[in-house]
Amino acid sequence: MRRTYILMVVLSLFLAGALAAPVTFAQSTSGKTPATPPAPSATVKMEVTLGGQTRIITDDPSGKWSKFEQTRDVPKNFTLNGFNFAIEKEGSPWTFTGSAEEATQLDQRYRFVVEKYGVMRTTLRFDSYPQFISRTVKSPFTASVPGIYSVADSFQSALQAAASAGVPAIASDLLLNTPFADLRARRQRFSMDNQFTINNNWSTFVLFNAEHRGGLKPIGLGTYERISTPVGNNFNVLGDELPEPINYRTYEVRAGIAFHNQRAFLRVEYAYQWFTNRAGVLRWENPFSLTDQEGTSGGNLNRWRFGTGQLDLYPDNRVQTITLNGRVKLPADSFLSGLLSWSFRRQNDAFLPWTLNTAVVTGVPVGVTPTNAATLPRANLDGRVNVFNSDVVLGTRNWKQLLLTSRYRMYRYHSDTAPIALPGYVAFGDAYWRSNLSCVNPDRTTNLCTNVLFTAANEPASYTRQQVSFEVVWKPWNEFQWKIEPNWEGWNREHRQADRTNEYGVTNQVIFKPVNWFNARASYRYANRKPERYDSGPLEFGFISSASILPAGGHLAGLRRFDQNHRIRNNADLVLNFMGDSKWSLSATYGYHSDQYDENFFGLGKFLTGSAGVDLNFTPSDQYGFVAYYNHDRNRYNYRQIAKGGGANTWVLQNEWDRDTRDKVDSFGVGFNASAVEQRFQFNLSYDFSLARQTITTRNPNTVQANMVNDATAFPWPDIKSRFHEFRADGSYRFRSNVVAGVRYLFEPYRLDDFATDVMRPYMFGFEAPENDTRRALFLDSRYGSYNGHLFGVYVKYTF
Repeated sequence: MRRTYILMVVLSLFLAGALAAPVTFAQSTSGKTPATPPAPSATVKMEVTLGGQTRIITDDPSGKWSKFEQTRDVPKNFTLNGFNFAIEKEGSPWTFTGSAEEATQLDQRYRFVVEKYGVMRTTLRFDSYPQFISRTVKSPFTASVPGIYSVADSFQSALQAAASAGVPAIASDLLLNTPFADLRARRQRFSMDNQFTINNNWSTFVLFNAEHRGGLKPIGLGTYERISTPVGNNFNVLGDELPEPINYRTYEVRAGIAFHNQRAFLRVEYAYQWFTNRAGVLRWENPFSLTDQEGTSGGNLNRWRFGTGQLDLYPDNRVQTITLNGRVKLPADSFLSGLLSWSFRRQNDAFLPWTLNTAVVTGVPVGVTPTNAATLPRANLDGRVNVFNSDVVLGTRNWKQLLLTSRYRMYRYHSDTAPIALPGYVAFGDAYWRSNLSCVNPDRTTNLCTNVLFTAANEPASYTRQQVSFEVVWKPWNEFQWKIEPNWEGWNREHRQADRTNEYGVTNQVIFKPVNWFNARASYRYANRKPERYDSGPLEFGFISSASILPAGGHLAGLRRFDQNHRIRNNADLVLNFMGDSKWSLSATYGYHSDQYDENFFGLGKFLTGSAGVDLNFTPSDQYGFVAYYNHDRNRYNYRQIAKGGGANTWVLQNEWDRDTRDKVDSFGVGFNASAVEQRFQFNLSYDFSLARQTITTRNPNTVQANMVNDATAFPWPDIKSRFHEFRADGSYRFRSNVVAGVRYLFEPYRLDDFATDVMRPYMFGFEAPENDTRRALFLDSRYGSYNGHLFGVYVKYTF
C-alpha cells in the first residue's frame, strides 16, 4: 500500500508538471503582442514501460536466500519499470524533463528537472536503496518501542535460578517458541540542486540533501569468563546478539557563489550538515538474569548477570564547513590553483549512566552512583573537532615537450575536546567497578607491572598530514610520454604511538603509442615510510616472557600498529590496449601492489594485492555484437598474533600463533546482442561467473608447552568458497514505431561453503569448540546461504 501511495504521489507531480508546462510557456510571453502566425504549442514526449514479474527460489536448504535480494527488490507483482517525459517548446528557453525507474519497488529512483537555458536549472532527485540482511533470524526479544527489548520474566527467572546443566534445556525451549523474523534496512535520499547564472561572470547555487536510513541490523554484545585448566584456559562465552534499530537522518544545506572570467575563477561555499539518530539508545533485558548481580572473585566470575543492559548508539552531531577554491592563469602559460577549507564539528549528545546494574557497589568511589548519570564527570562529551584542509597546485605548460606541476596538500585534524577524568567504569558485561587497567605494560626500566589509571588513558588524538610532490612530464614526440613524480608525506600526531612519520617515494609512468591500433601504459611506485620514534605507550603489551628462554625475566617487544609502523611499498601496473578498425578492441591489465611491514613485531607483516584481466569487444555489424572478459584478483596478508594468558602467563612467547590468509577471485563473463528484421527484434544474452576462495594457514613457530595447549595450539582452518553464476536473457519485438513488448529471464545460482557461518544457529551450545562454553549466549543466526534464484518478467514499452 505504501509503495502504491508513493507511486501515485510521484506520478501526480509529473502529470501536474506536464499539464502546467503549457501554462508556464504562455505566462513567459504574457503582456506581449502575439506574433503572426501564433507560436507553436509545447511538445510533450512520454515513454512508459509496464510489466509484471515473479521469482522462484529453489535449492535453498537453510532458507537464507536473502543475498538474492541483498541490494535490490524483487517483488511478485505488476511493475512500473520506467517512465520518462520531456516538455519543450520551439523558441522557448524552458524545458521540463522527468523520469521514474522501478517505481513499484523499494529500489526506486525519480528525477525531475526544470531548466531555463542559460539562466537556471533545478534538479530534484529521490533514490531508494534496500538492503536485505538476513531471513529467518530468531530473537526472543519483543520491542515495546524501537531499541527497547524485553523478555518474559518467567524465562529470566528460570534461567537465573537454573544450574549450569539445566540452562540449555530452558534456553532451547525459549527459542523453540520464538517466531522467525527478517532483518532489513533501507536508505532513502532526496536532493534538490538549484543552479543560477547571474550574468556572464557570476553564478550561484543552493543545494539541499536529506537522507534517511531505517530498519534493523545485527549487533553482537557480550563478554567472557576465563577458566584456568591444567592445559590452558577455557572460556565461557556470554552475550546476546540483538536487532539494532536504525533510524538515522542526515541533512545538508550547501550554498555558494562563483566568479569567473578568461583569466581567473573563484568560488566561495558554505555547508551545514546535521545528523540525528532517533534510535539513539539500545536497552535490553538479560534473558539469563532477572535481577541485578555483581561479578564475584574480583570480577573474574559471574559476569553478564545484569537485569537490564544498555548501549549508547551513534550520537547526534553537526558540521559547518567554509570552502574557497580558485584558479588563476599566470604568464608563460602557467597557472595557480588552490583550495582552502575549514570544518567545525560539534557533538553534545547526553551520556548514559555507567550502568543499569544496581548491584555494582564494590570499589565504587565516593560520590559516584553507577546508575545515576548525574554523578558522571560531565553530562556530555562537548566534542569539538576542527579540520583544516588545503590543496595548492602550481604548474606550467610553457614548453610543448615538458610539463611541470608542483603540489602541496595539508590536512589538519585537531581535537579541542577536553579530556574527561573518568574515575573508572563498569567492566566486562556490567559486572564490576574497575578503576584502572592492571599490568598493561611494564615499567621500561624495571620490567615491573604497572597499573594505569583511566585519567591517564583518555586523551583525544589529533594529527596533521602534509604531502609535497613535483611532477615532470616529458613528451619528446607524440608517441611517447614519461612522467616522474618524487613525493613526500609526513604525519605529526598527538597522543598516538608515533609522533612523527616520514614517507619518501617516487612514481614513474611511461605511455607508448607506436601505432594507431596499440598503446601501452606502465607505472611503478616506490615509497618508504618510517616513524622517527615509536612509543607503544601504557595501553599496549610490551613485556613478553618465555618460560624456556628467559625464566627469570623478560624482554620488551610487542605490537606495532600498521598505520604508523615502518612500511615499504612497491606498486606496479600495466595496461595494454589493442584497437581494430572500430569493430573490435582488446585490453589487458596487470597490477601488483605490496606493503611490507617490520615482521619482528606483532601485528600486520605483509599485505599483497594482485590483479590481471582481459576485456574483448567485437562488433562486426550494427546487427550483432559480442563482449567477453576475464579477471583474476588476489590478496595475501599475514600477521603475528599472541594470546593473552592469565596470571603469570600474561604474555608468553609460546602463546604466539601466526596467520597467513590468501583470497582469490576469478571472474568470467560473456555477452551477446543481436537484432533482426530492420531492428524490430532485439535479443540480449549474458553469462557471468565468479569463483572465490579464501585459504587460511595458521602455525605456532614455538614449542607448545603442556600447560598452554588451549592457548597456543594453531588449528587448521577449512577453505571458504563461494560460487556465483548469473545468466540473463532479454528479448523484445517492436510491433509499431511506438510499441515494444518483451520478456526477460534471470537465473542466479549461488553456493557458499563457510565454516564460520555454516555451523551458526540461534543457540550454539553443543556446537562450539570444546574449550568454549556458549550455554549463556544467544545469537540471531543472521547470515545468507546457498540458493537457486529465478526471475521471470514481461514488459511493454509505449512511447507517445
